[in-house]
Amino acid sequence: MASIAVDAPGKSVPACSSDPSLRLKINPLLTTTLAIVGLLLALAACGAIPADPEQSDTVPYAEPGWMANTRADIEREGGFMVSCMAEQGWTLVIESDDSWSSGTELAEEQYELWSDSIDKCVTSLSSETPEPGEAEWRVRYQHMLDTRACLIDQGYDITSPPSEDAWVDAALNDRPLFAPWRDIVDRVGTGTLTMDQETYYALYALCTQDGPTVSMSW
Repeated sequence: MASIAVDAPGKSVPACSSDPSLRLKINPLLTTTLAIVGLLLALAACGAIPADPEQSDTVPYAEPGWMANTRADIEREGGFMVSCMAEQGWTLVIESDDSWSSGTELAEEQYELWSDSIDKCVTSLSSETPEPGEAEWRVRYQHMLDTRACLIDQGYDITSPPSEDAWVDAALNDRPLFAPWRDIVDRVGTGTLTMDQETYYALYALCTQDGPTVSMSW
């Protein structure tokens, strides 16, 4: 069986060694899960879709302070997961897009035990994080707009988001949420956008997400 990859927190999936697949990666502070079907990726040299002039902001983009704070939170929580898994005898690797991997190939029976340990550690981690309410989702909506603005600033055309009320209502009722990074991942998956792994990781680190978050495996 191929090396196992996990999208934090608590969603474990087998990472195909030959066929890359799309993955949903949940921010460690997020408890709502979105589903994205796997797609074969057509990957080549770096390329970008020119941004729609109508989407360009009149004010030059500047990284908001929350992005650095979120990166620090993800790093701390990743450290907790590494330690928790080590206590149970497992190795946990933090990938460049902050997803979790076993780092080695695991047999089916090992995978089940590894996954059970991941769930235990995630439960321990999540117990310290309260369920987000309407006020927090409204803050996350603004963060989602910041992520979208970052991607547009980097030269990518990103779909217009729903209204704040519609987005928050979907979050509170466990419905799929609009996430700017889905445009990038979907276009790479369908071959309408080419991007190499190095470019993807650099862009992913630059345009931070605050839930829901979308990523892809390589």
